Amino acid sequence: MKKKSKSDFLINKNKIIFIDGLIGGGKSLIANITGSIQGVDWWRYESKFEQLCSLNYFKKIDLEDASSLIVKFYNEIYYANFILRHVNFRNKDISSVYKHPRSEKILKRLNLTDNSSKTKYKKSKIIIPFMTHFNSMSSEPLFKSFGEKLVYLYLTKSPYDYQIINHLAKWTKEWEKKKNRFAIFTSFDKKSKKFYPKFVEGYKNEYLKINRFEKAILILKIFSDYKKNIKKINFYKNKYNSKIIIIPFEGFIINPDKYVNSLLKLLGKTTDKILKLSLKKNDVPRKSNFLKRQRIKYHDKKFNDDKVSEYLKNKVSKKYLFELYRQKKNYDNFVKKFNDF
Repeated sequence: MKKKSKSDFLINKNKIIFIDGLIGGGKSLIANITGSIQGVDWWRYESKFEQLCSLNYFKKIDLEDASSLIVKFYNEIYYANFILRHVNFRNKDISSVYKHPRSEKILKRLNLTDNSSKTKYKKSKIIIPFMTHFNSMSSEPLFKSFGEKLVYLYLTKSPYDYQIINHLAKWTKEWEKKKNRFAIFTSFDKKSKKFYPKFVEGYKNEYLKINRFEKAILILKIFSDYKKNIKKINFYKNKYNSKIIIIPFEGFIINPDKYVNSLLKLLGKTTDKILKLSLKKNDVPRKSNFLKRQRIKYHDKKFNDDKVSEYLKNKVSKKYLFELYRQKKNYDNFVKKFNDF
């Protein structure tokens, strides 16, 4: 008798999409376009998935229990989403159902009765895309839970980026607060009387001494080793028969069709007028600044004419500027293989 996998306990056979990458790394762009595909609902951020992955990664819960809970949460979320129980109706939020280009069709589900909902959701072909942050290194519970139904979109982007650095710098202050509403796994340092993200544990002493912009660069050092991250999710993909798509942001914005068509094929979907309009609304394809960035001399000390360096030069020490410079060089070498430039 064939041993049951975790995915056998899911309430449907639909594909499940996870979109992962750095904070400020362009996930919303990918999520907006993914959510425009026919039969795909608007993207959601569900912190439970990240938290369970983190707890497993830090050995606070075993893989079997983490995966079992993920399956249970997904089943609960899928039904609640089908009847629009916890859907975001705030007009101005980027995750609002009203942002979905097919919102009129989705909102018709509000008229379902309890009895009809319990029958129809089982036959529903709706696909839900979920967004995560920094999840690739700790993502095994997702792969184990969803197996061949999982489509994992891993977005890469140069760490040498104004938006990423600013986003991370802002969040390092939020993560210190005792009273908060963020979902990230934190620890408390008695000496400084501050919270810090658990994922910097190996760099704790350094992290607690530096300013928010330097902390952002240190976090990038931890998470922007894309070769290592991709090696890990490829291992999970093969182990659990899942699918992954690696999407370099710099390649996506000038050649989105390559990645969108790969996703459509995995989902068994085709392009249509609404998806084409969504690409246009999200301003892709667009011109890339990758070649311009390539011309910067990595080890030239006179690099202050570059916008990112100019912005950071009075905010971080030379040590962290050169660390960011190193990350940039590694990323540019890594992303060349995608041949979109």
